[in-house]
Amino acid sequence: MGRVSAHVLWLCAVLAMVACFGVGAQAGRTQAGRTLLQSTCANPALPDVNLTAYAGVWYQIGATAVQKSFTETDAVCISGRYSLITSGPNNNAIRIRLDSYNTSSGDYSALIGLLNVNGRSFNLQFPGLPASDYRIIYLKGDPIKDRYKTAMTYSCTTGSTQAINILSRKPTLDGDTIAELVAYAQSLGITLEANNQIVLTPQDAITCGRNDD
Repeated sequence: MGRVSAHVLWLCAVLAMVACFGVGAQAGRTQAGRTLLQSTCANPALPDVNLTAYAGVWYQIGATAVQKSFTETDAVCISGRYSLITSGPNNNAIRIRLDSYNTSSGDYSALIGLLNVNGRSFNLQFPGLPASDYRIIYLKGDPIKDRYKTAMTYSCTTGSTQAINILSRKPTLDGDTIAELVAYAQSLGITLEANNQIVLTPQDAITCGRNDD
């Protein structure tokens, strides 16, 4: 599926929401040659996660620039469908289907992975690829009455790059909310380089084939 398939780092990413989301030594360098590889990673306190409330469709609102540049080039309309597995060998894991549209090739892509629970953190596994770090660091919404509405994931592995993914149940978030989420990540000890800030994900309804009326 080309470069979009490497989008496993989202949620690099995903999160990183990333989470995923390392992208490798070459991907961790800027054009000026400055490295973005992490000598250490932040270790934010993680909330308890109600997996049932986390399931469902999430839209990627934005992700850090290194992830966007090297694993999501020309990818728009990025979303993920999370389904909680309640039986069998993968009981209590989450099946993820990642969807995106490539504006260069004109192709829609889908990728299936597995989000495994590891205490309060997770690891994200896609076929043929090593498991990646995936930490849910922010949740907003009432998990008892309804599903979470907003989430943020963080991914970092020493010697690789770090990534943040901002997720929402709706295709867009207002700028103030995005700024507040970035500030919250900073309050957890996550420092993003000037050239690895949040880049918004285009979620145009017509391009993405949605009817937002």
